[in-house]
Amino acid sequence: MKFKLIILLMILVLFSMTACNDTNRIGDSLDKDGIVHYELTEDEKTLLRSLGLENKSKIIKFQGPQEAITLNIKIYNLDCSNAWQPIGGSGISIGKEREPSDVLRGNFSMVLRDNYKIDCYINSDGQAYFQTDEIFLEKEILASQVLFLNEFTAIDLEKEIPVALMVYNSESYLPAISLDYYFEPDKLKDFELVQVVTLSFSKNEF
Repeated sequence: MKFKLIILLMILVLFSMTACNDTNRIGDSLDKDGIVHYELTEDEKTLLRSLGLENKSKIIKFQGPQEAITLNIKIYNLDCSNAWQPIGGSGISIGKEREPSDVLRGNFSMVLRDNYKIDCYINSDGQAYFQTDEIFLEKEILASQVLFLNEFTAIDLEKEIPVALMVYNSESYLPAISLDYYFEPDKLKDFELVQVVTLSFSKNEF
């Protein structure tokens, strides 16, 4: 288990650092404020595929508005009353002094692991890593769907943006699901487990 975690961390660090000496790579700044998924190269896809992570990981590039100094990452489970309950989170801030950078930019990586754990890595002018705890379900999962953000999304300060939605059902079917269902959790009721990862940007420090 520890060995697998080390491999995953190495992948996340590799993705966050390979940009330094290449053009149009992860570390390059966006040309406007917002968040967008990072398009993997064929070599990177092959690497993920060889480790069984091709559909279990995502890298998001971000550039906050000029007013933003803090990025917050939150992970939720949907409870039995159809309310989002936080199960993990972290963030990063350039502070009011805006040092060493005057703009909040970088990338966020996530990996979905066994037993519904989620590893998260933030790389900006500072770095942060966190993971959620394992979840053990009573019923067997017969159908699941994972949705990642795949389009450029503008940023509104203090508003959470869903970047990943994971739905697990003990029945052998799943209806069509959208990331926007984060804002309408009643549409996600009756599933065995629903998880979401959100990003938000703030003009305030932690």
